[in-house]
Amino acid sequence: MLRTSRNMLMGTIYGLSTFTAVAASALGEGRSQLSFQPPPNLSSSSSPSSHDLNVNTTANYIFNSLAGALAQLPNTIHPNGHLLLPVTIPTHTTVYHARNDNGSVPSPDWVAMDVEMSYGIMTGRSGGTWLSTFVTAREIKLVYFDGNSAALGTPGWLDTQDVVAPPEEDETPGHPGGGWNGEHDRAVRLCEWNEREKLRLDGFLRMNSGFEVMWCDFDSGALELVSHLNITPPDVPLSSGGSSWDHGGGGDHHFASPSSPRGSSEFDDALPPPPEGSYPGRRPGEGGGGPPGRGGASIFSSSSRFEWLRVSTHRYHIPQPHIVPDWSSFVTFYHPRLSSLVEARKGVSRMGDHQVKRDASEEDVSSVRDEIVEVLRRSSGSRGSGVDWSQLSKDVVERYGDRLANLDHILNGSSSSSSNFGASSSSLSSTNFTLLRTKLSVLTYTMLNPFLDTTHLSNTSSSSTPSSLWLPSTLDRCSTYLTRTVSRSTLTDQERILKASIDFVTGRICSEIGGMFEESLLGSKKGREEESLVKEWRGRVKELMSWLDWPIWTRCEVACSWNEVCAIPMWPLTSRGGPRGDPDPKTPPVVPYCLALDGEEGRF
Repeated sequence: MLRTSRNMLMGTIYGLSTFTAVAASALGEGRSQLSFQPPPNLSSSSSPSSHDLNVNTTANYIFNSLAGALAQLPNTIHPNGHLLLPVTIPTHTTVYHARNDNGSVPSPDWVAMDVEMSYGIMTGRSGGTWLSTFVTAREIKLVYFDGNSAALGTPGWLDTQDVVAPPEEDETPGHPGGGWNGEHDRAVRLCEWNEREKLRLDGFLRMNSGFEVMWCDFDSGALELVSHLNITPPDVPLSSGGSSWDHGGGGDHHFASPSSPRGSSEFDDALPPPPEGSYPGRRPGEGGGGPPGRGGASIFSSSSRFEWLRVSTHRYHIPQPHIVPDWSSFVTFYHPRLSSLVEARKGVSRMGDHQVKRDASEEDVSSVRDEIVEVLRRSSGSRGSGVDWSQLSKDVVERYGDRLANLDHILNGSSSSSSNFGASSSSLSSTNFTLLRTKLSVLTYTMLNPFLDTTHLSNTSSSSTPSSLWLPSTLDRCSTYLTRTVSRSTLTDQERILKASIDFVTGRICSEIGGMFEESLLGSKKGREEESLVKEWRGRVKELMSWLDWPIWTRCEVACSWNEVCAIPMWPLTSRGGPRGDPDPKTPPVVPYCLALDGEEGRF
């Protein structure tokens, strides 16, 4: 009975995985025909194993991209981005641009969403630091590339940008991503693609140790200059030999009219043009002897790196403020119709090992490029259901994230608890098994109880009620409770893949916890060895958590002091195994720890 009921549910949720085949076949019919129909019920002999689910679906990857979009930690842990998402910045949002000269801003160039990032990139070098503070004069249209999409040095980080607007074959060879100079070329290519396709974008949103906008045209009138200040730290000499306090070229360049846009005669008359061919802002540490804050002996400039790190960790789980995503236009290289990438991912479960540029066929790249153009061109009246899909995915993480970690803790005893539930199977006593089973039963019941109709569930201590009377309907409600009432007729093609992914992920979670709850009630009565049952539970929870790969489980185990932040290596601020935080693909994911904001090196 136990195995039969689990198979019934697995057959139900496995229907969602058939969207791989359905989506692939729908490609020839056009994306508007995309649908995800459940298959006939699977018999127990054909029910898929967890291994089959891991190999045959991208639902967990799409779910992670959705839940982690626009947040620092998820996109640092999963740096190889696959998402292209239209976003907007509201009117009157402040952005920042720092330079090492007193010139006007060329196009294209960059603005930071946080002043600490802009200042941290520029300060601490020979020469001064000038900061332009802007506000948006209207709604700003961007495309967001997820992952570590503004970080250089590792294949995979910049892939989505470089396949949307590919470089020339001879462009900046020999360095992944094209190096520092390749950044300007990349901006030019993307902005030219925007113009060519008539997409009316203002730029492109990316992330490294913070969020920045690759801005296409500073003369468009979309930005209003609030101030232009010489913010060189007082103990840093300027290259001319003067101090920052007596440099005639600095100062606050307020306009006669505060609403005058960048590009007005007042601004251009006040600021000399930048040196020809100079594109400052993309080379942390240039002229200063290293990464931000390490150049020279200034105690003020050296603090910039730590303050940048501080604000970056503010965004670890909370999305970058002032960014409004359009979830109905979620375009992803994890879409199951992209057969070349499906093939390349077989046996490669870790998101950090997936590379679009290396693995995608030209046909699949063209398909995604066409899709993002299509969603950017469609009218505002075709924006789908209005469902906040990202919040639904976060609801799943909030409900199950810490409880699954708690379940793993119960089964593996990773604490100094007097009841050593995590003891090896050879030392598992009957008393410990009873306590463990009770804790597991209560916790799995807690996760199921909003969906469990106890009408047919008799006294649990007797375990006499056939699970077929309550388990399948419970798990069906558990798997689809977030999306059950969403009308398919209101969904865009992109929303359908989001709905299917959320349902699939919740379906697998519910299946596993439902099976363990049932087994905790029936385990000893099924004639199964206690140690064998515990070993199976451990393996299933471990595999489930590995498959989900949620960033919520990456955290410092103790609270950090007020002069510390809980951090992991982030390019270009903190490093592991390399000068810019380049991860070593042969090493396991890093464990975060408390990093002092007044430390010497900031290395992990």
